[in-house]
Amino acid sequence: MQQTSAAAPSPFQISYRELAEAMPQQVWTAQPSGHLDYVNRQVLDYCLRDTQTLLGAGWLSIVHPDDIERSVALWTRALQEGEPYEVEFRLLRASDQMYRWHLGRALAMRDDQGNIVRWIGTNTDIHDRKLAETALNEAKAAADDANRAKSRFLANVSHELRTPLNAVIGYSELLQEEVSDLGLTQLIPDIQRIYRAGRYLLSLINNVLDLAKIESGKAELVVEAFDVREVLEGAAETVKPLIENKHNRLDVICPDDIPAMTSDRTRLRQCLVNLLSNAAKFTSGGVIRLEARQVTPDRVLFIVEDTGTGLAPHELPELFEAFVQAGPGSPEREAGSGLGLAITRQFCRLMNGDISVESELGKGSCFTLDLPVTGARTG
Repeated sequence: MQQTSAAAPSPFQISYRELAEAMPQQVWTAQPSGHLDYVNRQVLDYCLRDTQTLLGAGWLSIVHPDDIERSVALWTRALQEGEPYEVEFRLLRASDQMYRWHLGRALAMRDDQGNIVRWIGTNTDIHDRKLAETALNEAKAAADDANRAKSRFLANVSHELRTPLNAVIGYSELLQEEVSDLGLTQLIPDIQRIYRAGRYLLSLINNVLDLAKIESGKAELVVEAFDVREVLEGAAETVKPLIENKHNRLDVICPDDIPAMTSDRTRLRQCLVNLLSNAAKFTSGGVIRLEARQVTPDRVLFIVEDTGTGLAPHELPELFEAFVQAGPGSPEREAGSGLGLAITRQFCRLMNGDISVESELGKGSCFTLDLPVTGARTG
């Protein structure tokens, strides 16, 4: 009888085994049942155990005890459904008896009929990345806690300051009436300065309180249906003295067919007042335009455009950040708190919209609120 030699390994088997042994990752294969039947040299060098110890279910001997149940559950589900296997678990490194995080993945190889013939998997060391993620999450949590504490502090201080300030403002109004009745008109300018300073401080405190509420997630909207023209005219009337004081002209444009909105009337009016006040501060002897424009059936633009000093390109990226003022060097800029635009953007986003700006130094600015006709968040 002619002697026959054992069949030589196929080129695929040879190249696959050589490739697996050369890879820096841990490589393993399993039978369709999930029974481990091969590990490469990287696995053996990592755990310093012989192949027979690791085959079958022996791989669990190097998995961290806290990760075994989750790893087995995910592996069992992958076997049952034939879907890719992926898990993050800790594997014991023999050289220093340290558990290091790995990303384990496996894919099913199938024959022409779609039957699973083998599982091929890898373990990739992600320990350093995992530690960095943990440190980042801890730092973020600490920063969030500090931010919430700051917001609570600002809210409490603002509440405590508003009561005496309201008293100062009220008494200054009474003093103006009394000195006027007594004929002491020379005292009125000084009392008016007290009144204006009190109103400015109260406005600043209210802004800080609004910002604290927004940052702590406690800012709420009062959503109702309202007439857009009424809001525009109310905002214009509020800032009229400031606009006229700088010899500006205000044009209010609101088409008759613009629909009623369902949003927060008060927050929208506050946004428009903030923008109109800014326009008045930086415009002298010019024109300020307030316009409502429906661009789609479900969105309305509110535009505040001025012919004032404008902004340089480098000022625009941080314009809507809290306590940031555009370009130092003018009395108007130094008098601001740097909160108005930050609060305006936050309120716009609460109403499911946003704000944008176009500006050119020496030619003016154009701020645009883009808001939905309906659909502002209620919580």
